Amino acid sequence: MMLPAHSLIALAGVLVVGVATAYDAFVFIALLVWQLRRTRARLATARPPVTLLKPLCGVEPELYENLRSFCLQDYPHYQVVFGAQDAADPAVDVVRQLAREFPALRIDVVIDDTLHGLNRKVSNLISMLQHAKHDVLIIADSDARVGRDYLNTVSSPLVDR
Repeated sequence: MMLPAHSLIALAGVLVVGVATAYDAFVFIALLVWQLRRTRARLATARPPVTLLKPLCGVEPELYENLRSFCLQDYPHYQVVFGAQDAADPAVDVVRQLAREFPALRIDVVIDDTLHGLNRKVSNLISMLQHAKHDVLIIADSDARVGRDYLNTVSSPLVDR
């Protein structure tokens, strides 16, 4: 049984439209997948700017190396706020040396002897907090030494929605 010519033409037209529709759907899905991967990659590399608060009190062994490790971070945008309660604290001289060594890094030194309670370290942190430029705060003691990926490691959970 032979189909009339107009039926064959109609069938061919339906097949062409079906193939074109399937191709359009494939392209649309591929575009969505590509966009989703690109967005995920961008979020994976995006890091919030952070302020690192470093309370100081005196010079301990390897203070320069410990503080310097925080200045060597592979992190796009961060500030380091060092705080002491006495301008004569020898740790302040170490921080000033670091500020000269890393002029491109935002390093602030806060010297404030105000007591905000009984704990001197907490008082120091409260005084430093006023100088923080970013919403994300990281607090680390002066006797800590870290690797170059410290800020990336600590801030990565903040990017994971």
